[in-house]
Amino acid sequence: MLHIRNIEELKVEWVELLNQLNTMFDSDMDLQGVLFLIGVQELGHGPREFGKSEKQDLMHIVPANF
Repeated sequence: MLHIRNIEELKVEWVELLNQLNTMFDSDMDLQGVLFLIGVQELGHGPREFGKSEKQDLMHIVPANF
């Protein structure tokens, strides 16, 4: 069952997620970085190097799958 939360709780959880990802990847994550990670997960090929256009394509996978 979905629980409706207020916007402030969502903001706090978003910041916590970004902090965890920043620590895991030693990087300053933002929405694009999160979309990229989800795209890599959706692609299912595991970690590897991606070119610039491939990275952009990965970020576009996510909205298409929602």
